[in-house]
Amino acid sequence: MCLLQNFYSHLDHDDQLRILNLIFKNNTRLGQDMIEAPNIPACKKIVIKSLGKSLEPRLNKQTNSIFIFNPNDGKSKEGEQISWVCDEFGEVLVKLENPLLHSLQLFDIRCIVEGGIAECYPGTITIYPKQTVDIVLTIKPRQPGLLKLIGIKLQLCGVPSHFKLASAETISVSKCMPLLVLKSDIPATLSLYEGEETKLSCRIANNSNFPIEHLDVIDNCSRTGSVFQYSEIPLPLLPGAFADIRLILAQRLVMRGELNVLSPVDPKEPNVGPSMKTHQSLMKAMMPPL
Repeated sequence: MCLLQNFYSHLDHDDQLRILNLIFKNNTRLGQDMIEAPNIPACKKIVIKSLGKSLEPRLNKQTNSIFIFNPNDGKSKEGEQISWVCDEFGEVLVKLENPLLHSLQLFDIRCIVEGGIAECYPGTITIYPKQTVDIVLTIKPRQPGLLKLIGIKLQLCGVPSHFKLASAETISVSKCMPLLVLKSDIPATLSLYEGEETKLSCRIANNSNFPIEHLDVIDNCSRTGSVFQYSEIPLPLLPGAFADIRLILAQRLVMRGELNVLSPVDPKEPNVGPSMKTHQSLMKAMMPPL
């Protein structure tokens, strides 16, 4: 075994695989005094996962404040720095391949980070012969700032192995913030005729450990000629609490010139007399503004 230990690193990849297959076939245990197989299993990919559009913090450049979700935002650009939140779990996707003819039991699989305080949680997996698997590793950053992902490490038969990225990837960690969950009966699409209104409801729940003291509701309905009203939101919203909100959405009745309500005759025609205009003016006076 000492001879094999000295010459193992000089063998080509195919010969190394043949040697390892013989070792596992004979149930020989790899130990600290035996050979190390740095490329077993093969690490094909390490990718930092985004928290998702609804949870990833984004900086509002106009107000220099952080907000969670804006449905009018576009998708994250490729290559854009990933943002996580302090004291919340982030995920790293790792693709591992077993090139051997025997199963591999991997223990203590975890991420390697630097530049900040973070908890890296271990994982365990069995990879069957010639199988490629995806494993998700979790990290919980403990302080805001920049966190660098260096790679991953694991143990195979008691021997530690490290897989490092060609260049460290940086994660921006924001300060702790509340997490809101919104449930509503608002349909994905809603059509209203002029003068029509509809009543809706929604529930906002605080699923975090922080009280919500201020909440802004942005109204974009005025751009489309609509009226949006909502009931008062009780604040502060304590951790674990929820608030039910009533919504009213109405479409303004837009008067474009004189409206002929008696006949489909063009108002420019001579047969539109004073009585017609009087009726129209009464209709306008009876209609309260929204």
